[in-house]
Amino acid sequence: MKLFNIYILYGCLLGCLSMVLGKDITFSVISMNSKDVYVDISGEKYKMKQIYSGVPLYEITVKQFPAAEKIKYHYIADNKHESFERSLRITATKTHNELFDRKITEKYIPHFGFPTTEKWIKNNSNSILFDDTYIPTVIVWDNINVFFKTGISQVIIPRVDIILKDTVHTFTNVSTETRDLRYNNFSFKLKLSDEGIQGTKTLFFSTTETDPTLMHQLIYSDILQAIENPSARSILCRVYDNNGNGKGIYILQEDTTSTDFIESRFLKDINSSDESSNVGSILLASPRADFYWSENANITEEYKEFIIVQYLAGNWNSYWMCLNNYVLYSNPMEKINELSNSIDTEYYYRSIKHYFLENKVLYTFGTAINSKINEYGYTLPRRSYNTLVDRLWNVYDGDSKYRIAIIKLLEGGLTKGMFEKYLVNIVKYIFNPVTMNAKIDLLKDRLRPEMEWAAGLTPSHVGINGYRYTVRDFEEAIDINGGKYNDWSLKLWIKVRAESVAKEFNSTWYESPVTRENSKIIDEVDIKPISHNDFINELNKN
Repeated sequence: MKLFNIYILYGCLLGCLSMVLGKDITFSVISMNSKDVYVDISGEKYKMKQIYSGVPLYEITVKQFPAAEKIKYHYIADNKHESFERSLRITATKTHNELFDRKITEKYIPHFGFPTTEKWIKNNSNSILFDDTYIPTVIVWDNINVFFKTGISQVIIPRVDIILKDTVHTFTNVSTETRDLRYNNFSFKLKLSDEGIQGTKTLFFSTTETDPTLMHQLIYSDILQAIENPSARSILCRVYDNNGNGKGIYILQEDTTSTDFIESRFLKDINSSDESSNVGSILLASPRADFYWSENANITEEYKEFIIVQYLAGNWNSYWMCLNNYVLYSNPMEKINELSNSIDTEYYYRSIKHYFLENKVLYTFGTAINSKINEYGYTLPRRSYNTLVDRLWNVYDGDSKYRIAIIKLLEGGLTKGMFEKYLVNIVKYIFNPVTMNAKIDLLKDRLRPEMEWAAGLTPSHVGINGYRYTVRDFEEAIDINGGKYNDWSLKLWIKVRAESVAKEFNSTWYESPVTRENSKIIDEVDIKPISHNDFINELNKN
């Protein structure tokens, strides 16, 4: 008992000693085009130092700060004070890499959840690059504004700095590709040297100029991740040049056409150094890219998820509606020996699994859809998926009349009922006003300051279809009627589409938002091949 009391006394003494002696606290802030940067802690100013050559990140460690005090502070850059006070937890010993004048550095927004028995274990959510509690800052060295003004492709960028929540990554001699030059903020790809960031070596910076909400691509990506589809992770980021000039808000995402993406999703773990000698075939579909159907075709379950989300979110620039802009991956590590009979002899053939992957999803939730694709006008989101199965397409010169894989899988048989069961359950748990609006409202608060910043930028490049969105455009495209850029707001499209599916199948959705965390306590959905009639009977029993 005496020994126990001694331990308690010793612990109390240590606690009191730490409160008296204090602790060291490190502050870090990104500040563009600044000469003198300070942190002001309760009226006491401390000068900060640039810690990496050429990177506008400033840092200082304040020694022996009283540990018991709650810290209130703000930054000063060239005599300009931030207009708000920041606070640091009593237990914290450092800040993250904060951005001058950005009030919220870190914010957790719950991910969608789907209680499925199928798990795509290599959809790794622990990447420091795709930590979406934080908005990264990317600095592309473009000394004389040639790259951002012309959009010239296949050039070497001398240096790229990527500032993440707690780390800084610098790459030199970075090769580039550009696309979507019709927009002011065109899309571009960076190919990083060595191992990149945790094995991600190819970064695609997707334009947000097709979407005044800034969140279509983020939401689409989160849906695919939630339903365990092998898909690209996405995160919002700010892009600057090395002169401190803002270049825009981009969606930073993995490139599904790259070898490093295929390796990370199909062939190795994110922390593994094992290399595959045979990556397999990666095909990027361009317009008119359909295929012949074989009785031996081995189309994966992920394909059904792929086309369901296309239907729900109105993704018209992909396989189903446009035969365009999707990736077909044939995995050599997943071959199945099948026995087949011919007239003369038995023989084995090798069936290779084929995966359909989304690629750079720019046009969703009704954005920029034309009348050749949309035959129903404003009532489009009310239409059943069946209206898109047997229709004659021919939406552009040389387009096919049909979508072969859609017809084969959805005209009947066990794949049709399986598709419908996935469809109903994705609406039940994710694609409904309750779950989706909960995330959209949080994203709206998070992204409004980014839109305010982007709205004040002058574009270096002027595209023939370039847009300059305002904060009003941002808000109308989320909540009201879509504004002048879309016939449907984001929330309206989701509401109408979800109600349409629920009415067609006499189903409903959860009354509270389903997230990655709480989906673990919901009974798992086990979806097996089933006919349409059997699925309808199953629904009627419940």
